[in-house]
Amino acid sequence: MAEFTIRRGYDIPMKGAAEPTLREAQAPKFVAIKPTDFKGIKPRLLVQVGDDVSIGTPLVEDKTDPRIRFVSPGGGKVVAVNRGRRRRLEEIVIEISPEETALDFQARPIDQIDALDDRVQVQANLLEAGLWPLIIQRPYARIATPDVEPQAIFVSAHDTEPL
Repeated sequence: MAEFTIRRGYDIPMKGAAEPTLREAQAPKFVAIKPTDFKGIKPRLLVQVGDDVSIGTPLVEDKTDPRIRFVSPGGGKVVAVNRGRRRRLEEIVIEISPEETALDFQARPIDQIDALDDRVQVQANLLEAGLWPLIIQRPYARIATPDVEPQAIFVSAHDTEPL
């Protein structure tokens, strides 16, 4: 087992311990997708205000690579498409419906995951489900290019980007 040393840490002087209680949070009434959080893309809007969307419905795609899509995190109605300077797409706001629906993306049982050895199929599933934008390539923290096979894959437990 590896040993980790944390340097330059700071202990906050606090008295007592945290309460061991869990509270159920209220479900949000609105959710939003912000393409501005992702560097290096040119977003193309795929929905309009008033459209009904399900969980997993594509909302935005990259103009330079239409395979890279951002999908709806909630089901409901698109209530706002906010734009910034020069009509830059800032966010898409969705009002959550109480009976939200979701698209089906070929979920596999845990015992079949080890059998997935076809890189192209796994990549196609990630692209279709809208999970590809979460794969970041270094050194510039851009969305990974689907056509390039990486030399290495690092799974980070926390954000290492400078403030």
